[in-house]
Amino acid sequence: MATRVDDCDVSRIMGDDAPDVLRPFIESANLLVTECYGNSGVSDDVLRELEKWLAAHLAHSVSQRVVSTKLGDASDTFARASGDGLRGTFYGQQALLFDVNGCIQMRGTTRPTLHSIGGRDCG
Repeated sequence: MATRVDDCDVSRIMGDDAPDVLRPFIESANLLVTECYGNSGVSDDVLRELEKWLAAHLAHSVSQRVVSTKLGDASDTFARASGDGLRGTFYGQQALLFDVNGCIQMRGTTRPTLHSIGGRDCG
């Protein structure tokens, strides 16, 4: 799968937060960006930035970052997401800046509905 960014692009912005393996997150970000912006006319530079920040968001969302460690009685405290969706990570918040038509942000916001076909009239 041809992507707009590579591991180095994403790890550069994530620094020490970058997991060892970034490729799956980059491919997922590429799929979403291409689905939303395939023939939109948005510049390649903007799509590259969106893909980079979105990949970092996806990678960070599944990793647990230690924010404090205690030695006596061994204890670690992990960072928690501060919001829903893209707003839940710093990287997702940056991705929102490049999501010019809001398509990425809207993904997953529609709730499934159940419709009855030929239901009973119990009146």
